[in-house]
Amino acid sequence: MPLTANLQVLANQGDLTIKPLTVKLGETNLTAQAEFSPQNNFLKAEYKIDTKNSEELLALAKNLKLLDQILLDFKPNLTGDLQVIGQINGQLDKLSVESDIEIAQLGFQENKLKDLSGKLKLNPDEVSFVIDKLFDSQGGFMQLDFQQKVNDKNSGQVKANFTNFYLQFYQPNTNQELFAGQINGRVELSQLAENPSGVAELNLKNSRLATQPTESIDIQINLANQIAKISNLSLRLKAGIINTQGSINLKTNDFQLISQTIQLDLSKLNVENPLQGKVNAILSLDGNTKNLSQLNLDLQAESDNIKTIDTQLGRLSIQAWSDNQGHIRSEITSYLIASQPQKIFALLTLNKEGYPLEIESELNKLDIALLLAAIQPQTIKNDTIHSNISGKLNLK
Repeated sequence: MPLTANLQVLANQGDLTIKPLTVKLGETNLTAQAEFSPQNNFLKAEYKIDTKNSEELLALAKNLKLLDQILLDFKPNLTGDLQVIGQINGQLDKLSVESDIEIAQLGFQENKLKDLSGKLKLNPDEVSFVIDKLFDSQGGFMQLDFQQKVNDKNSGQVKANFTNFYLQFYQPNTNQELFAGQINGRVELSQLAENPSGVAELNLKNSRLATQPTESIDIQINLANQIAKISNLSLRLKAGIINTQGSINLKTNDFQLISQTIQLDLSKLNVENPLQGKVNAILSLDGNTKNLSQLNLDLQAESDNIKTIDTQLGRLSIQAWSDNQGHIRSEITSYLIASQPQKIFALLTLNKEGYPLEIESELNKLDIALLLAAIQPQTIKNDTIHSNISGKLNLK
């Protein structure tokens, strides 16, 4: 990018005056004027940066490798007008900087945000950054207030408020959508560095979670003494309701979760070849995220009249539990034929590489005529098949 600069410096009894400094880099303009007293080591300055093509600044930052790769993975973008107006005051070793920032369009991934207005303050005692408002493409907005004392690394605090603020997240470097929807609520955190505490109260509506359409998601998390307590995590999917409570120790990585699934309609799940039928379940988990081999699990689930498009699977009952040897054991009972329930057993080993799975099915005098009549009733005629099967099938 072409660079031009003009500078005029006036000296008067040892004091220096810059009137003005003008710099043009591509389509970006910088103007500044300043007064500096060497005797008092004091600087007073005003500056303005503006451009109609903020993409140039982002490209320059990328070329100079000023942006972390983690940030680049989220595909940040700038478009259109950008303006920064500020002042610098103080002795050179104790400068205070205040800037008003306006950005027309910015975003990341597929998010198109606009009309950011904010303030940045830097002084020897404190750093603060405030976003008065940042709008999404649908009229929602967010506000942000960050404060941090320079000499107290644990003094950081942040407050964020959301009003119908639409965001869409993808897993970086993939097209896998993690979340999309409108966010309402607040997040307030303090003591960020060592002992964070605070609260998150959020409602997400008109959203998708891992591609599943939801009516609403309610979140209430309280953070104190290195423990995040999930007071309420309620997912109202189009398919049903999932309520979760629990806690996570941020220092030890220990966790406890209890989740209840209520009348989950499998036919309404956004999956390929969905089943039909409804599921109710209660799941209890506790363990450590760093050592899943010691996971404690208990699952109780019941389903009614499960079927594919053309095949009846009947009522299923599922129980799963962990033992003290690094295994998760499960027992699935099929009531497709109410008078002849059949069982399938599974064993998942958590403390071996690849988490090997072993499945065993036990058939006990299964009447083939009843089985076929239950699965495909339209294809079976009375008295055409008479046979019973007993035995075991083991898969590893």
